[in-house]
Amino acid sequence: MSFEQIVDHINKWNFDIMKDKFHYVLVHAPSMLGYGTRTIINECVSLMDEDKIYLEYGSHRGGSLICAAYNNPTKTIIGVDCFDDTYDPPKPEKTAKKQLYTNISSYSNIRFFEDHFKSFCKQNLINDKSVQIYLHDGGHEYESQYYGILDAERFFADECIILVDDVFNFKNPNVH
Repeated sequence: MSFEQIVDHINKWNFDIMKDKFHYVLVHAPSMLGYGTRTIINECVSLMDEDKIYLEYGSHRGGSLICAAYNNPTKTIIGVDCFDDTYDPPKPEKTAKKQLYTNISSYSNIRFFEDHFKSFCKQNLINDKSVQIYLHDGGHEYESQYYGILDAERFFADECIILVDDVFNFKNPNVH
């Protein structure tokens, strides 16, 4: 599906209907992403070409991976995270890593790589497919987001949707 077709499809959404349709995953997929973002991810993946990939960096507990995979069993979903404990200090029996593996275990179309994103990109584990949807939810500082997109760019399809979570402009906090 072309980028224009995806944008046209999104513009026709009724988010209340989408929220009802997507209720199970919104409740059962632990994620810090908002309902709207998770719905957009799921719908964009449903429209994604079969020979393309959804790739995300910063999978945390797996909620956004589940959102991508839910009702999209023929789509290739790839997540990468290095589980830096800076934002999620280890808790007995409740680490993000353990939650992720538990949460994605029932989705056969999710491939997960525990690695730093730059290292993952250098290994070229994507093979012959290209990325049609990319979510960067790694470090939230400008440099991390910039280099995360730059590292993944060589895998992007000619038309690729790039989502970046928690973009913040420190020079002008009122502009996001």
